[in-house]
Amino acid sequence: MPDYICRGREQLQAVASRIVTQLSPDKVWEISIKQYRHKRSNSQNDMAWALYRAVAKETGATPEEVHYGYKSLFGEWVEWDDPVSGKKTGEFRTRGTDTPWFSEYLERVMAHAATEFGVSL
Repeated sequence: MPDYICRGREQLQAVASRIVTQLSPDKVWEISIKQYRHKRSNSQNDMAWALYRAVAKETGATPEEVHYGYKSLFGEWVEWDDPVSGKKTGEFRTRGTDTPWFSEYLERVMAHAATEFGVSL
């Protein structure tokens, strides 16, 4: 079954009707619904990596190390139960964020890069 993005009551009803007619009632189904978020854009991602490379050049670090550092400073903390240890674990992420969140993240990174390293694009 494909993913659907619905805007408004009519589209929601059309998708619900499609689901009812396409899925066998003799089987058990798992259906997930979540609010749609605009994923960050390629241009935002390109800007972030240009900043990481510029800071890396200034500091002698690799772009990946700079990326990790900025995720630690300004990223979104995501937590989960580790399936091996059974303990709570987590990491700072930028992956899977939406356009407004990533815009704010970029503003913070740009301000920090300019203030701390004299780097601006």
